[in-house]
Amino acid sequence: MLGGWAEIEVSALGPGRSRLVFTEEIWPRPDAVGKRLGAVATPLTRLFVRLLVDGLVRGAQDPPR
Repeated sequence: MLGGWAEIEVSALGPGRSRLVFTEEIWPRPDAVGKRLGAVATPLTRLFVRLLVDGLVRGAQDPPR
């Protein structure tokens, strides 16, 4: 079980360009244990989200098959 929050903001930068900002704070529950593990979990979660978003962007740039 996870606790926390996430926010995604997308802004137009011009024709064919945009900026995506992903902000999150996630921790495993129970809260007392999860917040102590945050120092380890936060960098891993950031890496996972970065890889996920990069994959979505690559998929959006590929021509339809």
